[in-house]
Amino acid sequence: MQSEVRSLVPGYCYSAAALAFLGGTFRWIDKKSSYGVHRFSFTEDLPDASDRAQVLSAVVVQYLRDMDVDPGLFNKMTIAGRESMLVLDQEDLAKYRVTHTGYEDTKWTLESIRGYLYLKGERVTPRGMNKFIIACQGGSVTHVMVLFDPEGRSDEIRSMQVLILNIDEERVIIQISDRRTPKMENGIVNCDFTIDDATLRKMMNARSVGVCFQYTVDSPFFLGFDRMDISSGIDKLKALINNCR
Repeated sequence: MQSEVRSLVPGYCYSAAALAFLGGTFRWIDKKSSYGVHRFSFTEDLPDASDRAQVLSAVVVQYLRDMDVDPGLFNKMTIAGRESMLVLDQEDLAKYRVTHTGYEDTKWTLESIRGYLYLKGERVTPRGMNKFIIACQGGSVTHVMVLFDPEGRSDEIRSMQVLILNIDEERVIIQISDRRTPKMENGIVNCDFTIDDATLRKMMNARSVGVCFQYTVDSPFFLGFDRMDISSGIDKLKALINNCR
């Protein structure tokens, strides 16, 4: 059977369509495609054109903020007149957050439940929600819980014998004796494990964390999530440690 071969066709997103494009969560533009903006204008002379322009400008800038786009993009839009077009290169598309991977910034919060204090990192991704929880238990911060969407592969996760905690580029193997069997709740994987003080110190100086379930240590395939930014949660982690002890 002959396999189907598909190729990308360059696209062109200009003018008002450029604003509509920003309404998407996952925004990607091929290098051969074009994204162009220009200054908005009225098709006829209006006595209150100046007032309308101010109102429309405010609306557009607020829309950019709502879509997590750098408002500086509006300044770019004012450069080109109604009869011209400013096409942004890949560097500007990333700079002004026109393109977006679908991964939201990680939010770190200190919370409590039934008298237990914990730090929770939460990130929205195209593959569902990722949660990384560090808890104070028994007077020390050694307990970690991770939650994520297995995308229908929960049975595979249960059969994977290797669990790896990623701290920046370092891979810390979590021994079977230090973790519980993953559970499924409402379609979400829940797995908790313990870490030692040395691993905790590494996390306190890290930029990112993640967790991988694998069949073998060297397997190129994993289920879980990686590179969750923790830098913005370090101060909260230190506060958790101080209050726990």
